[in-house]
Amino acid sequence: MIIKCNGENKKLNIQCVNENGVLTVVTFDPLMLSYRIQVGNVLYETSGKKPFIKLLKRYSKALGGGTISFETALVRHHYIVQEYGYSMIVSEYSWLHDGFLMLPALIRTGVKLYNNGVIRFYIEAQQETDEYLESITWPQAINFVDADTHAYSFEPINQGAMIFDNLYDTDGVKYVGDCPRPIGSTLANMAMYGRVNGEGLRDGYLAIVDTPVDAALYSSKGYSGAFLTTTMWKASLGKLGYRRSVTYRFYSNLDYNSAAKLYRNYLINTDSFVSIDEKIARTPVAADLIGCPVVNATINYSVADNSDLAGVDTTSVPLFTFDEAASYAEKASKRGVEKLTIQLIGWGECGTAGKNPYPLPVCNAAGGYAGLKALQERLKNCGFKLALADQYRDFYQNCVYYDESKAVVGTDGKVIYSSCNEGGKQAYLRADAAPEFVSRVYDELAANGIVPDYVTAGSFVDTVADESCGSDPLTTVKGMQYRAQVADIFADRKIALMGDTLGGLLLDKVVLLDHIDLAEVGQSIPLFDLVYHDSVFVTHDAQQDVLHGILYARLPSLKITAATADIFSKSAQLLNDIDSLSNLASELYNVEMVSHKFLDLKRRIEQTVFANGTSVTVDFDAKSCVIEKGTQTTSAS
Repeated sequence: MIIKCNGENKKLNIQCVNENGVLTVVTFDPLMLSYRIQVGNVLYETSGKKPFIKLLKRYSKALGGGTISFETALVRHHYIVQEYGYSMIVSEYSWLHDGFLMLPALIRTGVKLYNNGVIRFYIEAQQETDEYLESITWPQAINFVDADTHAYSFEPINQGAMIFDNLYDTDGVKYVGDCPRPIGSTLANMAMYGRVNGEGLRDGYLAIVDTPVDAALYSSKGYSGAFLTTTMWKASLGKLGYRRSVTYRFYSNLDYNSAAKLYRNYLINTDSFVSIDEKIARTPVAADLIGCPVVNATINYSVADNSDLAGVDTTSVPLFTFDEAASYAEKASKRGVEKLTIQLIGWGECGTAGKNPYPLPVCNAAGGYAGLKALQERLKNCGFKLALADQYRDFYQNCVYYDESKAVVGTDGKVIYSSCNEGGKQAYLRADAAPEFVSRVYDELAANGIVPDYVTAGSFVDTVADESCGSDPLTTVKGMQYRAQVADIFADRKIALMGDTLGGLLLDKVVLLDHIDLAEVGQSIPLFDLVYHDSVFVTHDAQQDVLHGILYARLPSLKITAATADIFSKSAQLLNDIDSLSNLASELYNVEMVSHKFLDLKRRIEQTVFANGTSVTVDFDAKSCVIEKGTQTTSAS
């Protein structure tokens, strides 16, 4: 049943009472285009930057591309829809303009209040007759009407960030807030965010993005310097294309721990969470990563002459031959290292200087196919594993199979080029061409007797598949399906897939993330670990910060070159640190992290607790930690 709004300035109200007797009221002000939400006795309201529409530069006549607001709509309709199970406030905006052009679309928004108090914001477009859109940021962010002095936002930035109010204008926070953060990237690795009105269990909300593929998180400054986040909807082939939505759930006893658990349950209930044990069942070689240090070894670091880094990057890294890498592994074995995975970087013909997504033949200067095969055999003799760092997004012009028809085309109808990486001038590979290249490369390696245990697919976990416009369009949603197909190709070959950094993509298939940085904004918290600790192995740099690795029970990782390959023989302390990390990680790799908390006002003493009762307490000032396993207590410093 539709209830029309009588007059453009009349406020609209919908309400419900949930099974616990909590009243929720949503009020829309058509004049201000703002919402106020009452949940029990707590009031929320839209705040921060107003919703806006960003047009493609080539479409808008405004200088540099147009940014327009919903207020520019010459025709607006607002009404209420009431159905069984929910009520909804619907707004329709047509004849939106940037001062020069009318938008070739009708934008419809809806705020759906379910009978259980859950609120879903959705947006869709009709009559899209042209490619006009870069993004739409909607709804406006939500804040408390009466924010506590200790109110904070929790954000999936790096491993997780707790950003207290009054910090927005500090270095780093403002920068992150002013930039769209694509969901799946390092700065938005989970499709969630929220607010808590003070420390401890307090009133707050958790927002989960229902349609995360073509979406980003966008933050702005609210009153009291609050870091307020909402969703930016990225265009699909120049149009909104399909309905997008984000769902808000409001609570009276929320903190970042419980928010992480609510998000985890959402993933489980939508079949989006895959445990590490399930991944091991599919690719059994992943079991050898339990408690296993990962060594990243640079074989051939080089920079192409047509790279932007040429003459700027003065890094001098000597060639690290496959024979030298094998000798390094054998020395580590003699030093008592029982498990090790060596990941090779720059192992192809040109090293790090391009040729992807077909880097073959194997670097001849390092030993060629025969040398790489011998390396793997010598690793097996030590009980160690081989990983290859690979790349199926960058499409270098020096690739022998370079073909513009397989390159990503931008909204202007032209191939997108870059020269920012070591390999020089490149395009970007269409996601539907990646499976072909993967099969070609690993068929040839297998023909030469080389079958790696693990492969890291660079950019696959932290960068969404690039959409491609032009005469043969490919959407991001479809591109991600091809990414998943690549993961399945590796799994069918009994090769486990790893990620080169923290990202939120393909986490149902990836077995390891090479590292997770602490958040550089606000207070770093293990938000990601609270959700995914028993779903994916994560490494931590054992040469830099052992205590955080122990706190989060992560695998140790090292970086070596030919110049630093004797690191084990020089540092007994490093071996002890690696043992500490490996032992704890092997005990807790498939155990959920159930909570994290700060034990002092300075937040220098932290504690994590796992589902088997193990707790880890770290004092960063004292540089010490205590691990409690039931009645058994061990300490390290």
